Amino acid sequence: EIGLHLGEVMQPRPMDVVSYAQQASSTVREALQVFVRWQHILSGGFAARLLENEQSDQACLVIDLNYQGIDSLRQQMECLAQLFIKQLSVLSDGEFQLSGLSFRHAQPANLSEHRRLFGLSAQFSQPHDALYFPQALLARPLRSANRPIFRLLCAHAEQLLAGLEENQLLNRLRYQIGLRLGRERGDLRACAQAMDLPAASLQRVLLQQGQGFRAVREE
Repeated sequence: EIGLHLGEVMQPRPMDVVSYAQQASSTVREALQVFVRWQHILSGGFAARLLENEQSDQACLVIDLNYQGIDSLRQQMECLAQLFIKQLSVLSDGEFQLSGLSFRHAQPANLSEHRRLFGLSAQFSQPHDALYFPQALLARPLRSANRPIFRLLCAHAEQLLAGLEENQLLNRLRYQIGLRLGRERGDLRACAQAMDLPAASLQRVLLQQGQGFRAVREE
């Protein structure tokens, strides 16, 4: 139960532009939107979403972490779920209450620690790792809200994300070129198709970065 016990003792602290922007947000909803917008600054594997249902009084924060060729990691997600719960409790001045919890990994044999730490019975082998909570909490104002600081932090986060996206695209292209060396067609069109991009779009992005397909291929 190492993931559960790590999550029990760890405390979330602001250590990056995303968490500081969350603290400066106006409401819990905006703080979660900040996380979703700039999640890839924290980890390129995040596939997080905030889901609101007009027909339901429950909101859902999906916190999936995806790594190529690797299934959801039980210990990591059970630790991460507790850190998100603690962060939401801090942001809401202790008003956050978990109403449901789902994990993608299979159900462990012993659930006593899960019930003790989460205060409910989690669901396993589900489509997403997700936290469920009363939707009304999203409108709660944050005492730490600060619009000037928020705008500055968001602008900086956008710059960081843009740089990451440029590097990620180049790394994805290099990966596709490497796969094709000596084995199959490795031209721009084939690489773009494998990256799920139109060839013209890939070429345009490379030009914007002062790169050319031939130069990347010959690195």
